[in-house]
Amino acid sequence: MADSALIDEFLEQQALNIVGDAAKGQKTVAARSIRRGETIISVHPFFGVPVRPGEGSADTNTTDDAKTPIPVQPEDRCTQCFQKLPQKRPRCSQCHVTQYCSVKCLNDHWKTRHYFECAASKAAQQTTDRLAKRIKPTYRPYLRMAIGVIGCVDMVKKNRKLPKWMRLQNDAWSRLVSHRNDHPNYVIRQYSEIADLIMESDLAPRWLTKDDVVDYLCRFGCNNFASYDSSEPVQMTGHLCSPIASLLFNHSCLPNASFVYSEVGGFQAVRALDDISEGEEITISYIDVLRPRSERQTTLEAVYFFSCQCSRCAAGDSYRALMDKMMDRKQDGDENPGQLMPHGLPTDFAQPSMIEPWVQYVVKSVLSVLNDEMTANDADRQIHNAIEHLETRDVSFGAYRHWLECQDDCLDRLSAGTDYMWVWAYVASLYVFAFYAISYPPFHPLVGRQCLQCAQLAWNALQTLESSSCVDGILPLNAELIG
Repeated sequence: MADSALIDEFLEQQALNIVGDAAKGQKTVAARSIRRGETIISVHPFFGVPVRPGEGSADTNTTDDAKTPIPVQPEDRCTQCFQKLPQKRPRCSQCHVTQYCSVKCLNDHWKTRHYFECAASKAAQQTTDRLAKRIKPTYRPYLRMAIGVIGCVDMVKKNRKLPKWMRLQNDAWSRLVSHRNDHPNYVIRQYSEIADLIMESDLAPRWLTKDDVVDYLCRFGCNNFASYDSSEPVQMTGHLCSPIASLLFNHSCLPNASFVYSEVGGFQAVRALDDISEGEEITISYIDVLRPRSERQTTLEAVYFFSCQCSRCAAGDSYRALMDKMMDRKQDGDENPGQLMPHGLPTDFAQPSMIEPWVQYVVKSVLSVLNDEMTANDADRQIHNAIEHLETRDVSFGAYRHWLECQDDCLDRLSAGTDYMWVWAYVASLYVFAFYAISYPPFHPLVGRQCLQCAQLAWNALQTLESSSCVDGILPLNAELIG
């Protein structure tokens, strides 16, 4: 079967249709009804690498001397699941390069892809690490991904017997738009430097040109994905290239589906966050949609080169749009209201903890949706009514950051054995939960994760209430979260 037919076959198997759209160019719609929680697509990534210590952050370039090699840190995450490596770590017995957290991950990776990548792994790893020393740590993930994708494309060119998912991803990769002319000049200059290094190395196939490499880097820059772990706080674990997901799904700041990387089997999956009707567009979020509208728009325009006109961003009177506008508003005379301290935030953790009524109301509304006692639209209306008269300082993104830091600070202090820290950690977690409810769809993974966090802290807080005076407004929500 020709690769040009693979995408059509994949769409038919997954019950999806690509249709034209005047504003977006194209969009993917459901060809059947999809239930909340259902997996829409599940496919192995075209290529992926675990994060390296000190790479990818803008502040990691600690030297002003461009000729001085900046040390490359050794890999400390599993090649398959991207989790931290233990002291005793299995390696591939043939290339001795790929490392795993368990024998299961080693076997899974071999069966999935390493059996056809193994022969080239050792040379690629050594050359990549040597080239990485010559560029800023900020751009090292781009070097690694470029070399990896080039290797994948080259393998498909040479071997038509590779797994169908690999050829599907290659076909989708060839169709992605690079937006090369939209990238800033300084980014193109850096991509050109990376391209020069790759072209001078022994990893460049004969068919590859410098122009190809720059184009590949541009494509990855505006089509990449990331994987995250389940730690607290959440940490990025890997860089992923999944062209088929990039090709199919547009962005929305109120998506009806979410992207996840499954550590079991190394699959990238897109799952429904709500019931999706036949003919309805399926969308995911490219960025953290909790951020204020102005920041989201700036990021989307700078990185993905479009202005979002989703139901949250477009001017409208939906409750979600109105709440989004409230979180991004500025009061007259306040240069940066997001930096104002919200009411209720503790200055001394020994003071009694209180939960403001609006937080209780928002949390109860979301719990009613999660328990199928209320529709999401009714919950949005109730949440909007609860917050519409609040001051900016209480519902801004800055207020969310204050409460998140308060929650983390309390958890850090618990080792000292102070009883009321459990209560304050629980109270802060409810505020964070309230902000998630305002910003994310009710069945978003982060809402569920924070709900679990609140329940765990509620249980521990209950154990300390007899010796604490911090009880106002806590018991009713405890019962709902734990029960």
